[in-house]
Order: sequence, then C-alpha cells, then structure tokens
Amino acid sequence: MTTAVRPGDLKTIAELIEERLHAELPENLPLRIRCAYKQGNLIVLGEHTPEVKLDLPPTFKAIQQAILALVGYLPGQLRLYLRLKGHKTPYAYHAFKTPQPLGAVMDPQGGQPVLLLDRPPYSAPNLRETAPPVSEEARQAMDLAAAAFPLNPFDTPPPEEAFEEQLEPERQRQRQRQRKPQRQRQRKPQRQGKSRNHRSSWLLPFSACASVALVLGSAMFYALSRPCAIGTCQEIVTANELTQDSAELLQGAQYQQQIQSAKGQLSAASQLLAGIPLWSKDYGTAQRLLRRNRNLTAGLDEMVNALDSALTAVAQGKNPPHPLQVWEGVASNWQQAIALLESVPPDSPVYPLALEKLPTYRANLTEIQGRIQAEKIGREQMQGILSVAKVAQARSGVAQSVDSWETIHASWEQVIQQLEALPQGTMAHQEASQLLPSYRSQLELSRDRKTKEKIATEAYEEAILAADRAENATLKNQWSQAVDQWNQAVASAGQVPTGTYYYPKAAASLQEFKAQREVAQEELKKANLIAKTRADLNNTCQGNPKVCEYTLTDSVISVWLSADYIRKIQQTATVASTNPDPKVRQGLDLHVNTLRTALEAIADNAQLPLELYDPYGAFIGRHTPN
Repeated sequence: MTTAVRPGDLKTIAELIEERLHAELPENLPLRIRCAYKQGNLIVLGEHTPEVKLDLPPTFKAIQQAILALVGYLPGQLRLYLRLKGHKTPYAYHAFKTPQPLGAVMDPQGGQPVLLLDRPPYSAPNLRETAPPVSEEARQAMDLAAAAFPLNPFDTPPPEEAFEEQLEPERQRQRQRQRKPQRQRQRKPQRQGKSRNHRSSWLLPFSACASVALVLGSAMFYALSRPCAIGTCQEIVTANELTQDSAELLQGAQYQQQIQSAKGQLSAASQLLAGIPLWSKDYGTAQRLLRRNRNLTAGLDEMVNALDSALTAVAQGKNPPHPLQVWEGVASNWQQAIALLESVPPDSPVYPLALEKLPTYRANLTEIQGRIQAEKIGREQMQGILSVAKVAQARSGVAQSVDSWETIHASWEQVIQQLEALPQGTMAHQEASQLLPSYRSQLELSRDRKTKEKIATEAYEEAILAADRAENATLKNQWSQAVDQWNQAVASAGQVPTGTYYYPKAAASLQEFKAQREVAQEELKKANLIAKTRADLNNTCQGNPKVCEYTLTDSVISVWLSADYIRKIQQTATVASTNPDPKVRQGLDLHVNTLRTALEAIADNAQLPLELYDPYGAFIGRHTPN
C-alpha cells in the first residue's frame, strides 16, 4: 500500500540528506537538496553553484545511499537530478528502475547517469566535453523535474558583472603615483616690522583654508565610513543570504508566522541595501536588488491579512450554533480573506499559496452562507411555532368541550412536529430542544383531557338517552323495561370522569336517575306479584267444569264460583247424603277445603283481601291476609 508523503516530511528528509552529504562528500561541497513525491515516485533534486564541480557517479551514489538510509523501502522509482542554482532545467539525472530495499547499494551494472544538456555546464573528470544528443527519455525526465521543482524567483542571480563584484574579494589596487616634490622657494629675509605685518596678513587665509580642509576631511571620513564605500560590499552578500533564507521559508510556507518571518528577512535585506550610498561602486547593484526585493514582497501583506481573517473566522465559528449576527461576522471575515487572496499578484512568491487557499475559503464562505440562510429560516419558523403554542396555552385555560380539546391537541401536535423539523445546527434547533420536553408534556395533557372529555360526553349522552327510554316505558307501565333503562342511565352517568365538563351535570342527574329507578323497581315488584296472582287464580279456577271467575285490582281479589261448579257440588252432596259410604262425603269435604285453602294462599301471597261470591253475586265470605 502506498502512503502519501506530506510536504513537511519531504522537507525534513531533504535537510537530513544535506547534513549527511555535507559529511560524506569530498571537501564538504555545498549541495542543496529538494524532494518531491510525484505519481508514486520519490524525486530528489540537488542544486549547487557554478563554481562547484561534481563527479556524477559518486555524487549520485552518495545521494542514493543517504536516501535509503533515511527512508527505507521505496514503493516506487527513485529519480535523482542535479541542477545549477538559478537554472530551470537540470543537467543530469539517474533513475533506479526497481524498488530499492533498505541497505541496498547502487548496482554498478545499472547504467550510468544521463546527461540532459547538449553539453555539460562545466568540465568534470568523468564527463565528456560534449554529451550525446538529447533522447526522448532525457526530454521527459527534464520536463518532470521542471514541473516538480519550479524555479524559485529568489534564486535568480543579479547580472554577472554585479554579482562577481559582490562575491569576489576586494581587488588590490596598486597605484603608483609619482609626485614631484615641490621646490621650496627661497625667500629673502625682511625686516621685522614687515614680517609682523605679513604674519597678520596670511594668518586669516590660513585659518579659512584649515576650516575648509577640516570640513572636507569630515565629509571624506563620513563618505568612507558609509557601507560599501570601499572594499567588498558585505551588505549585499548578507542581503542575498537573507533573501535566500526568506525564499526557502516562503517556498513551503503555510502559516501566517512563516510569511511574517520571511517578510521580516526581506525587510532587513532591503534596509541593508538601502544603506549603500550613491557614491558606492555597488550602488547600482544595490538598487537592482532593492527593486527585486520590492517585487518579491508584493502580496505578502495581503496573504498575512487573509490568513489572519481566516483564523478569526474559524475562531468565531467554533462550537456552533451561533446567533445570526455571529455567522454574518464569520461570513464577512471569509469574504475579506477571499478578497485579499484575489488581490495577491501572480508574480508574488505566495501566489501559489493564494491559489491553494482560495477554493477552501470559498467553500467555507458557501457553508457559512448556508448557515446564515438556515438561521434565518429557523428564526422565522420558530416565531410561527411560538405563536401557535401561545394560542394553544391560552385555549387550554378555558376549553370545556371535547371539540375544544381536540383542537388544542392538534395544535400541540403541529408545534412539536415543526420543532422537530427545524434545521439542525441552528439556534432555533437548540431552542427547540429546550422547549420540546415542556411542549410534549402539554401534548400528553391535552391528549388525556381530550380522551376524558370524549368519554364524558359519550357517557352523559348515553345516560340521557337511557333516561328518555325509561320514562317512555314508565308511561306504558312497562316496568321491567323501565327498570332496565334506569339502570343503564345510572351506569352511564356514573362513568363520566371527574374534572370534565359534563361531570357536574352527570352528578346531578345521577341522583334523579336512582330515585326513578327505585319507583320503577317497586312498580315492577307489584306488577310481578299481580302477574303471579293472576296465574295462580287461573290455575285454581280451571277445571271441568270451570270452578270460578275472578277480577284482580290493586285493592281486592274478587272470585265468583261458577254455576256449573255449584251444581256439581250440590249433586255430589245429594249423592253423599243418600249413599251410606262415608268416603263420598269425605271426598266432597276435602275438595271444598282444598279450594278454600288455595284461594286463601293466593290472597296471602298477593297481600290482597279476597272476597268470594256465588254465581248470582251473593256474598259467601271474605279472607284478609295476615
């Protein structure tokens, strides 16, 4: 499995290779190493100045062994290049076609380094003065190296004549000037008086000349004390070193501190160059380098400010959700950062970094704009939800009927569904999570109250209907049906839950329903007793011939013996009187006593007096129950 190599790792590898080569190469030749990872292959470039002469096979072997000692197993190819500093195209390379394990050494039969230029940049012991024509392989290798290692703008050397004046030691200027001694004019002695007057006459010009000489001497001393007035200009050398260091720092810069540090080095270099006076022989070179430094610092401030705005935006957007005003501030910082990146000129050394950051910053701005839109939508939706909840709470305080509670329950259901649908990651969603427990409790209360009110309504309405049916049965003296309906009315009224709208009405009706039920039950008992009495009388009066007829009222039982039955009794009595057999007389007496006992029992059970009459309405007797 191939793992991507981070830029920081490649930079560390390059530094370690430089240290190893500095110790192993002969005469500690300075060789700057740069690494890249392209298409699964490790590409290593060695750069040196023109005055450094390298023997290619030992150099490539030392680089290869240093790489393998540091990296270990290489999954792809290893390509090594050599290039002169300030040149875009390398002049030699060596490619190892197979992966090299740790500890491997260069295969002596694996081929020689390939010279990429038409002729070598310098004469080397192991290279011919004229290289073979450039092959297609060499051309492809040249293009790959140019793409992997673009020329650093800081490495562009100044004109050769100016650069040589900076780096070469000061040339000794032997100027032999023959000066002829001036002849001293012989003056004739003069008189003392004239001598004294003459002294006073030349002292004044002499003082003026001395003053002029002093001023000129001071000016000459000041001019010679300025940087690069005489000798080698160390300021230019130091400025180039600072510029080179800033170039290396900017080449892999990703953070604000790195760019600021590089800018500080460029500023220090510019200060050194600006201090070189007009009369210096290196003044022209210093001005050219100053113009280069000014061009190289272009875009650095914009990049630093862009990174600063981005860091501010990231800090503001941490730990969401945030109010709408905060997200608008974050978006403003991202917009400012993008505008600053877009203002970085293409020739700036941080222009590639600006191109690298722009897609990310634009994507971040798009995301923040989405959050702003979500916050606006969430806030609008939350305002509507709170309005519905407020109305539901107000209705809950005055609702009575089941229809009202059904409306309230539907409102709470709507509120909860809308709260759960609010955009996640917004302030509205966070507020909804705090409101949901309370609103769910309101939903449960409204559901329970709606259910109780529905039960109460149905039970009360059923009780009223049963009472109406019971009253109709009472009017028809259908006491059994009346009792059943009163029982239903009492049961339904008792099912109305307490605390509901119909509970007070049901409680008042319940007492009335029970009283009416008791009346109906009493009437039912009477009706049942009369029915039983009538059945008993029917059984007693039946016979052949028929024994009797009767009438039954609430106050008395009237019985009339039939004429056929009386005639039969009389005939039986006549027979008994003429028949000496006593059993006939006993049978007749037994029959009469049985009829009398039966009628008395019926009267006792009905708790009604019984009056007995003959067929012609003559009163025979009366029985009053105990």
